[in-house]
Amino acid sequence: MYMKKILYSALVLIVLVAAAAIIYSRPKAPVKPAGSNTNNASNVIEVSDDADDSEPLPEDLIVIKDGIKLGTGFTVGEAPEGYFKNTLFIGDSRFTGLQTYGRIDGALWFCSTGLGLTTYEKKDINVEGVGTIKLSKLLHRKAYDRIYVCMGINDLGYDMGKLKTRFTDFIEMLKKECPSALIVIVSNLHVGKARSDRDQWVNNTRLNDLNAHLESMQDGKTVFYIETNGLFDNADGDMDTTYTHDNVHILGKYYTVWGEYIKAHAILGSSQTE
Repeated sequence: MYMKKILYSALVLIVLVAAAAIIYSRPKAPVKPAGSNTNNASNVIEVSDDADDSEPLPEDLIVIKDGIKLGTGFTVGEAPEGYFKNTLFIGDSRFTGLQTYGRIDGALWFCSTGLGLTTYEKKDINVEGVGTIKLSKLLHRKAYDRIYVCMGINDLGYDMGKLKTRFTDFIEMLKKECPSALIVIVSNLHVGKARSDRDQWVNNTRLNDLNAHLESMQDGKTVFYIETNGLFDNADGDMDTTYTHDNVHILGKYYTVWGEYIKAHAILGSSQTE
């Protein structure tokens, strides 16, 4: 009888030790890093092209890919055929060059040299296939799938705080007038060092300040931001002289590079989950 009690106690001990080993061998959940700039999203992950997508993602996930914030239902990828057919581009002379040389087919372009946040309301611009028209009327002409915006360099002479407010108001206006459209803000390209060093207003310090504000406006649901300065910058963060003749605009042959990057970073999907 005594031996049976010893054997029974030994078996119980073995079972408890085995259970403890199983519990402590389980992998612990990863600790979420602090200091993220993703507006305190409840679930944030930075993804690379080779990320493992075999595991299901949380419903409230915010993904950051190449600096683009993507809410649930959205991905970034190569623009499929016809992607830009119902797209409007709004911008200054940089977008005029993109329209001419960038090989982005099917879009409407409300673009003009000197266009900015302080002038767009007054300008009548000749839009191919539509005629000369103001932006307010063009926005009401149809329901766009997406609107790409690149403006700001022509407004750098204004107070930066007021300029940021103007840009915010402009994006809010687009959201109100075109509620079904995704809005994609494209970064203002830097200028060359020679221009940046001599110009009190149009310089890369102020462009970086403005671009940081534009990046902060993206919510991954209706507003997105594409940073493209890495295509043409040198190691010091100025537009490389290889790509420009005037330290402000890229050469015509390089607009295809800009266009290909934008096409390779098309916003795909919808916030409406099926």
